[in-house]
Amino acid sequence: MNLIVLEQVESTNTMLKEMLKKGADFGTVVYSENQTAGQGRRGKYWHSKAGKNISVSLSLRAFREDGLMSLAAGVAVVEAIKDLWGEGLDIGIKWPNDVMIGGKKLCGISCEKIGEHIVLGVGVNVNNIGFPKELTQLATSLYLETGKKWDLLQLRDEIVSRIFAPIPKDILSKVRTLCINLGQNVRILGENGAVDEGMAVDIDTDGSIIIQQNTCRKNFYSGEISLRMGE
Repeated sequence: MNLIVLEQVESTNTMLKEMLKKGADFGTVVYSENQTAGQGRRGKYWHSKAGKNISVSLSLRAFREDGLMSLAAGVAVVEAIKDLWGEGLDIGIKWPNDVMIGGKKLCGISCEKIGEHIVLGVGVNVNNIGFPKELTQLATSLYLETGKKWDLLQLRDEIVSRIFAPIPKDILSKVRTLCINLGQNVRILGENGAVDEGMAVDIDTDGSIIIQQNTCRKNFYSGEISLRMGE
């Protein structure tokens, strides 16, 4: 592993992609405690306060189905937190790329294929004591959930080591166990804005989510997912 630590960066993902163009190898990691222009999936802004959160991007080789990688990274984040804290947190994975506590977003994960590389970006809200008004009902931090100030570097190293570890054979079982969407009536907003609804019944081997619609089942490979109101 080649760890690059930066005092401040606009985006760890953008920096890593530039490094890959110049010949950086698999195992390159870019980390910063101050990311000023981080982005999640679909161009969304990732709110990050200097010195409070983890922003890290990793260069990986693809394994099996690329679509499962962000979910496997979500498992790595959950297990790293549990390893340092123990049980008791209402923590899970929201398909396809978020880690949630009590229905609020704790961590966002992005996954992008660049040639033979997968650029995996992980942003974790760690020691935030609050969020902008528009995010207070949507986001949370480990500090807000536990009342404890966390060691950023210790948590970073736990997460990175788990992501770089060999993918366990039971990864799909772990994803299914942690996925908070399964068994729920959900609404999916696709890339083109179209909406589909149904019961989330399973995660397939390629990382897609399976939605039951009346008598048929459909696989979805990307999109925004939410609970159907009133159900």
